[in-house]
Amino acid sequence: MTGRLLSALFGLALVASACASDLTSDPNGLPCDAEQRCLTGYVCDPDTKRCLRSETPTAPGDCQEGETVCAGACVTLAKDADNCGGCQTSCSAPPHGAAVCAKNNCNFVCDPPYSACGGVCVALDADPQNCGGCGQTCPATDGGTASCQAGVCQSACHAPFTDCAGACVDKSLDPGHCGACDKVCDPSQVCSAGVCSNACAAHLTNCAAACVDTTANPEDCGGCGKRCPSPLDGTASCVGSRCDFDCAAGLEKCDGACVDLQTSAANCSKCGNVCDAPANGKAACQNGACRIVCDQGYAECSGAAGSSRAAPCVTISSDPQNCGACDHVCKAQEVCNAGKCTTDCSGGTRACGGACLDLTSDPANCGACAKACPGVAHGAPLCSGSTCKLACESGYMSCGAACAHLADDTQNCGGCGNVCTATANGAPVCQGGGCGVVCNAGYSPCGGKCVDLGSSRDHCGKCTTVCSATQVCQAGVCATDCGSKTACSGSCVDLLADTSNCGNCAKICAAPANAAPRCNGGVCSFQCAAGFVPCGDGCVDTKGDVSNCGQCGHVCPSATNGTATCLNSQCGVQCNAGLAQCGSQCVNKMTDKDNCGSCGNTCGLLGCVLGLCTL
Repeated sequence: MTGRLLSALFGLALVASACASDLTSDPNGLPCDAEQRCLTGYVCDPDTKRCLRSETPTAPGDCQEGETVCAGACVTLAKDADNCGGCQTSCSAPPHGAAVCAKNNCNFVCDPPYSACGGVCVALDADPQNCGGCGQTCPATDGGTASCQAGVCQSACHAPFTDCAGACVDKSLDPGHCGACDKVCDPSQVCSAGVCSNACAAHLTNCAAACVDTTANPEDCGGCGKRCPSPLDGTASCVGSRCDFDCAAGLEKCDGACVDLQTSAANCSKCGNVCDAPANGKAACQNGACRIVCDQGYAECSGAAGSSRAAPCVTISSDPQNCGACDHVCKAQEVCNAGKCTTDCSGGTRACGGACLDLTSDPANCGACAKACPGVAHGAPLCSGSTCKLACESGYMSCGAACAHLADDTQNCGGCGNVCTATANGAPVCQGGGCGVVCNAGYSPCGGKCVDLGSSRDHCGKCTTVCSATQVCQAGVCATDCGSKTACSGSCVDLLADTSNCGNCAKICAAPANAAPRCNGGVCSFQCAAGFVPCGDGCVDTKGDVSNCGQCGHVCPSATNGTATCLNSQCGVQCNAGLAQCGSQCVNKMTDKDNCGSCGNTCGLLGCVLGLCTL
């Protein structure tokens, strides 16, 4: 008996000795003793005969230095994504991303080959909205669909358009490519069914020398210049003079947008099913199911209430309902200060609703308690020096109360307020942050202007040829008379089509922003630039205009304590800091009687206190 006892003690000593000598800080993985025993806090794996850390530690003493017991497991709060900074405070990540915890703060990393852009993970090598870099949008082209291939913007022409030296043209009606690339019709002719003619066929309409079927052409649907909207991942169509569109394979038509019902937070699993967004977080749709993604620095309390709780995205350093850990509620007279329930705030912070906050930097309490900063499309609210500002997404710049894309915004090209000026016979463009001009068909760029080399006396035949004072320019040659055309200041022009002499000499056609002037039958009109459609007297991008979202006249509803947005032809709302989104409303689910604790939970005659209906 005594021998067996000494043998057992000697075996345990050997295990302890092995643990101390082979892995002094962690015995995990060392061999079990002869009777398959390990030190306290470890169990012997029956397959490998190795000591493994117990999955159900019972006391803090069972954990290593720096570890904490959370739900029966030893974790490091500073870097555990499921217990970040405190037990059950889990980090979240958008689709194609993985949650991480670094120094007690939540963040996420994107799965290769995705990259983080504005709180989401995108494929920079294939996303036309972020091609090669965040916010680098592939420009729209007439008759083509923008795409991104290997991080480089491309344009694929769609029927009936074909490629002519990088431009998408309809050779059946384009007077500059009539029937074939670079086959130019005489200025007095039109292009009808791919043939230069003196007049359009009976069923076609003359639209700037292009003979168009306005009942079926999406560029001139129902009349010249009436372009149909083309949503992202969709192609415009015109049927019976009415606009429509077709979506790419795998996408569904929802209002004026083409959406993936498996990933669209505004149309999750079906059109119009809007995922609610929590305060300090975003709504997401993954595999057709709504979920939330907390903002950087916020953790999701994953206790019994889960994400249905009133405030699922929290900072346990200041939240009195989750102080230091999820569901650790401070008493009525206490505040949450640096993750601990105390009686006073410290470190320059101030108590707001039981939370100790820095009013110089908190966007939900900027300069004063409950003074929330607004957000906008492509921008999150920011508080700096007690003043509200905007934190724009990569590729965007804060310009006044909006986040502008300086690379291609004609109203903020390369810098806020830098407007690309319009020019006769052309449309201003912003490319790579620099202003330029795209000349109308039949016109050529000369010194920043768009001119008709066939009629301009100052640019006759080519930009540098100037006719004498006694000459005119006829068909690109300096001559003594204009023949059948009209002489206007030395230029031989067609008063029925010349935008600088429309109907009469010196009658210049004007155009709104994002459009080029037209002269049809001696009457001025305009043609919207690629990516824009005519709405009233202007040209708008229906993919991002809150007053014309998806189609002309579709106004995105305003929201109290929030900003209406239009992203990819879909209306949305950006709530002020600290508020949750319930449908199209921005609410405080801790106090809102109609959305108490969760969206749509009404309290009736009761009040809402801390997300609970109560007397």
